[in-house]
Amino acid sequence: HTLKNTKFFPYQPKETLSYVFSSADIFILPLKQGLAGYSLPSKIYSILASGRPCIACVEEESEVARIIQEFNCGLLSQPQGHQDLAEKILFLQKNKELRIRMGANARNAAVFFDRPLGGKKYYELFRRLLKDKENL
Repeated sequence: HTLKNTKFFPYQPKETLSYVFSSADIFILPLKQGLAGYSLPSKIYSILASGRPCIACVEEESEVARIIQEFNCGLLSQPQGHQDLAEKILFLQKNKELRIRMGANARNAAVFFDRPLGGKKYYELFRRLLKDKENL
């Protein structure tokens, strides 16, 4: 399509992913219709950590949609909603302040999904449950 403002790259090794993620202005996160509740693309966490907004092409009842709405870190588009997706890309392209604000929100949201923090929460939960069991 001779696009001059879009680049497509082949598969990138894991070592370079942080550079790839930090080079984007907007991420597109597609999820095939019918997978809500069954699949959570793990790249959502890297997208959040990159501090960039996301346009998630997902069903509204999906976990990705919940994250996007709860943290106001992107926009939602229906799966296979090509015209809607194009409009949302153009909308974010034209609204730099909104892109920056949503990106900052994404970066702040990433803290909630930090693996060491999540592990610590599980540890504390199990510790409390064991303590409660001992007190019965």
